[in-house]
Amino acid sequence: QSYVSKAAGFAVEGFEEKVVVYGNDYSFDYTVSSNQEASVEYYKGETKLASKPTDAGEYSVKLTLAENAKYNVLTKTVKLTINQKEVSEPTVSGCYTYNGSIQTVTLVGLESYMSVAGNKATNAGSHEVVVTLDNNHKWAQGNDGVVAWSIAKANASLSVEDLEVELGAEIKVNYTTPSNGQVTIKYYQNNVEVTPDATGEYKVVVSV
Repeated sequence: QSYVSKAAGFAVEGFEEKVVVYGNDYSFDYTVSSNQEASVEYYKGETKLASKPTDAGEYSVKLTLAENAKYNVLTKTVKLTINQKEVSEPTVSGCYTYNGSIQTVTLVGLESYMSVAGNKATNAGSHEVVVTLDNNHKWAQGNDGVVAWSIAKANASLSVEDLEVELGAEIKVNYTTPSNGQVTIKYYQNNVEVTPDATGEYKVVVSV
């Protein structure tokens, strides 16, 4: 396709619409068969840009051949599309076990253009990290930015002391555990759960 100036058949060859991916360099190639001075301008909507755009979006690019003593001004405007770059979700690194404290999941492949929420948790169970991209990137097919991770339940440990109390006195079971989970205490005689309200020996079971 050629655009001819008003003077004697001189033309611009090339300078066509272009589609590129964010992060890739580009240029507009063209040839001018006259000796007119050429300039290229970039626009976002009606706004003229100070430099060649690099962010994803749609732009218009205007080539102008300046008027001189022999030739009239000639312009050509084409569309420039910079598509978002496809990227993959980060992945979870490591295993996590409940310890009573806030834990932060480690993500492999987390880039500066990604922001995260939900990467901290305390309780055992399933959790989700929501990863958000900037405007220059999009998720590859099969990715949605939601990354699952989990905290496994811890194996609690107990230390219980034997005790001897007088009938009618308060029974206070002394135990230690690194877990802050709910503790239950049950009493047994002959493998039957009972209430310790008579003299005798009882088996004390402390559970977390």
